[in-house]
Amino acid sequence: MVIAVGLPHLQQRLMDCPGQLQSLSLCCDGAFKKAEVAIGVILKDFNGTLEDGIAKRILTVSSRFSKVAA
Repeated sequence: MVIAVGLPHLQQRLMDCPGQLQSLSLCCDGAFKKAEVAIGVILKDFNGTLEDGIAKRILTVSSRFSKVAA
């Protein structure tokens, strides 16, 4: 399972509170054993010119998934 996360409000949040964004939480409803999450942030200036960008792929395991013994 691949979960793609888009954050359209992040650019406005960075403009409103520069330097204040310290952490990002991702929540997913439903049962899964493993999931790959991709996070990308692109920073642009007021003219739309690309300033910087970061991307990170994270492999996560659900804490709600439990194996059933056979």
